[in-house]
Amino acid sequence: MITDRDTYMRIYDSDVIKEVRQSWADEHNVKDLCGGFYRGMRKVAATRKIENVDDLGGLKLRMNSSALWNAAWQATGAVTVPLSLNELYTSIQTGVVEGCENPLSESGYLNVPEVVDYVINTDHVVEVAIICMNNSLYESLPDHYKEAITRAGEEAIAWGEENGELEEEEWLQKYQDAGCEVVDFDVDSAREASIPFWKSQFESGEWALSYDEVMALIEECSK
Repeated sequence: MITDRDTYMRIYDSDVIKEVRQSWADEHNVKDLCGGFYRGMRKVAATRKIENVDDLGGLKLRMNSSALWNAAWQATGAVTVPLSLNELYTSIQTGVVEGCENPLSESGYLNVPEVVDYVINTDHVVEVAIICMNNSLYESLPDHYKEAITRAGEEAIAWGEENGELEEEEWLQKYQDAGCEVVDFDVDSAREASIPFWKSQFESGEWALSYDEVMALIEECSK
């Protein structure tokens, strides 16, 4: 539902999500030191060409262990196969799975360009990483230590932002150099197909916001 980096960052820094981030510290003892940095768009790398949500039907996709992530992909018609990343290369090579969904740098470092034929511009997740620490420890430190830790985090994030973007471009070229075709994907088709699934997730009432409130926030931050 969030299709570009700038919208994601505006959402992450919105008052609504700042309250959520504060709840991590208050309720779970996790301090988000200084916000997030961009790691690249998550894209599908696969052995067959995928151009729209219908093509996802039956695609055997390597997945992490998150029940939510698995269910979201299953809602698009994909067949998810939870595997550790160290099994990814041989699993594609032997046909256990037909592809994966990762930032290109992550799958690239696992040599995935050697065993797939296509990079699909699904751009289904804006991949952002954050630097966290134990909140109780942070609060116990003298102010000058807090300032030093935050400053170091901000410098690391600035480095990650700059180099993450460059790395994303470099890995796309490396995929192409390995013979992979870059495929445009009909993102709108996947978004429309996903709406019933996401609406059903909010029916539990366990989320801090309603589906409509989330979509309104996305719309506001995309302007």
